[in-house]
Amino acid sequence: MTTTTTTTDPETDHDRETEGRSLHDRLTGWARAQLEAPPRFVSERPPSLTEHIAYARAGEWHSQPDGAARRWHLAYTYAIAVPVVAVAAWAAWAAARPGRLAPLLVLLVVLATALDAIPIVAWFVPDWASASNWPPRSWLARKE
Repeated sequence: MTTTTTTTDPETDHDRETEGRSLHDRLTGWARAQLEAPPRFVSERPPSLTEHIAYARAGEWHSQPDGAARRWHLAYTYAIAVPVVAVAAWAAWAAARPGRLAPLLVLLVVLATALDAIPIVAWFVPDWASASNWPPRSWLARKE
């Protein structure tokens, strides 16, 4: 008696499918598939800042409840992820409406110009941000 085994293992089917294709064709197909599907932020709302913090505290992505790696992830969340997400969300909120963005830009230019007048702090203010470096005022000031 002979038995025939049919495998439906996805790995095996995938290997048979890509066996004859070159690396270039496989990468091109992958890139096309990535570009056809829009990024998640196009159709889904991003998590809030409190959801980021709750996720970090719960540690669902980490297998150890405590330890150096867990503390490193918490430090990363509070030192890098939370400030970056907060600034990005604030910038997106401001850029969503011209009535929010215009006053914000004026405020930022005034702040940069005021900080540019403080000698040590001026090192950290880019020249393009300060109104004192814009023509024709820059022609009169001649900062050197």
